[in-house]
Amino acid sequence: MNEQEFQISSFCGLKEISKQTCSSCGRKRMYFCYDCRSYMPSTLSLVPTVELPYKIDIIKHRNEKNGKSTALHCLLLAPLSTTVYDAPKVPDYSSIVGEKIVFYPSVKAKSIEEFLNDNGKIDRFVFLDATWFQVGGLLQLPEVQNLPHVKLNSYKTLYWRPQVYEYLATAEAVYYAVREAYQHDSKIPYDGRFDNLLFWFFYFRGMVNSSLIEKNFKNRISSKV
Repeated sequence: MNEQEFQISSFCGLKEISKQTCSSCGRKRMYFCYDCRSYMPSTLSLVPTVELPYKIDIIKHRNEKNGKSTALHCLLLAPLSTTVYDAPKVPDYSSIVGEKIVFYPSVKAKSIEEFLNDNGKIDRFVFLDATWFQVGGLLQLPEVQNLPHVKLNSYKTLYWRPQVYEYLATAEAVYYAVREAYQHDSKIPYDGRFDNLLFWFFYFRGMVNSSLIEKNFKNRISSKV
């Protein structure tokens, strides 16, 4: 998919915002404080909120920088459904009611459609916010070791930083997982209701020099080659 295929709310007013002092940590931030994970006052009325039919847990690797993590986009845009945990402090999933899965394309992973056909439902998605070199450590956490794995259909990332086409940013992975599960559960054509999960993703993408994005895309090597 390309950017034009998403139904993203207007960015009107965001470019007029200047840096403000975060009331929690005292640091200067533009739109939100990525350390305190909260909006600046002038931003709140300018951004959408997304309601999700599933719980989203994102386990963040300690070496993932808050300022670069798209996991925080999901937390800000879908706050009633999303929780971000800083590893190794994660919940005991054996005590949480409902069908829980880890999003990770391991050899034992089922597609979302296959998992839903076999198990009936997904109540909670668990995502691992880490590089491919770091994710192995998160998979070894005792709390997630026994959770089943699911994977997405094939998508190409629109992330502006250099990486393999099939390596999605966390916000993209959350979006596509929710969309695939919802389309399977609802049995109706998708109407764009979750597209604003990528609101901040596309806003910041638009701030990157287009020639740099084009250069990075040309330099990518598909993992299937």
